[in-house]
Amino acid sequence: TALGLTPGLFNINGSFTASTPAAHKYMVIMTTTSTPPTAPVDGINYPVGTTSLGGVVVSNSNYTTYNATGLTPGTQYWFWVYAYNNLCTGGPLYATGAPLTNTIFTTSCSLTGIKTVGPTGDYPTLTAAISAVNSLGLAAPVALEIQTTYDGTGETFPIVINTPPCASPTN
Repeated sequence: TALGLTPGLFNINGSFTASTPAAHKYMVIMTTTSTPPTAPVDGINYPVGTTSLGGVVVSNSNYTTYNATGLTPGTQYWFWVYAYNNLCTGGPLYATGAPLTNTIFTTSCSLTGIKTVGPTGDYPTLTAAISAVNSLGLAAPVALEIQTTYDGTGETFPIVINTPPCASPTN
């Protein structure tokens, strides 16, 4: 059935309904082009991280959900799900005729401009502002401007500022 995909900046969560009759396991392969991976060969196991089929195996289990991580923001990825049985002689035996497939872009970094921090600002605390920088990434230069009414209430200390996603010399 349908392969649902939910993107983030650096990951894509996928989910699908189990086949009928249910397969023993499912192997998910991720590619960065629309070219399908080479079909898996019966009798060969492909552990997570394997790249021999023209993509990366991101999941190989009985679960119908997975999370592909370490991805690049604003990039299109394709996913291919192969059902298989591993409880038989000669297994695993893969169903290679029509794998589930879908594609989606990871989200792009989106934060830009001057963002105010304080009781009536874009963010009530520096903690919230830094969290937004880290979750949304920098699409252009960003400045955090502290309001004169800011008093530090509600902060979580220490406030740690790491290199934000999509940071560059210009942003």
